[in-house]
Amino acid sequence: MKNVLGMEAGQCYMVGDRLETDIKMANDAGIHSVLVMSGITNEEMLKVSVHQPEYVLDSVKDIATL
Repeated sequence: MKNVLGMEAGQCYMVGDRLETDIKMANDAGIHSVLVMSGITNEEMLKVSVHQPEYVLDSVKDIATL
C-alpha cells in the first residue's frame, strides 16, 4: 500500500544516528534503515542493540555509496 508520498515503504530509506529511535522506526515501518556512525551511536552500542540497521555508514556523506 502506498502512503501519502505515493511510494511503497520498500522504496524509502530512513537515515539516522540513533538505534532506539531512528533505526527502530524504520525497521518497524518496513523502511530501509541506514545508521550513520557520525552521531550518538558507537560500535559497542551497535553490537549489543536489538535494533539492527540494514546499512551502516561512517557519515551521511557516504549515502551516495548505497
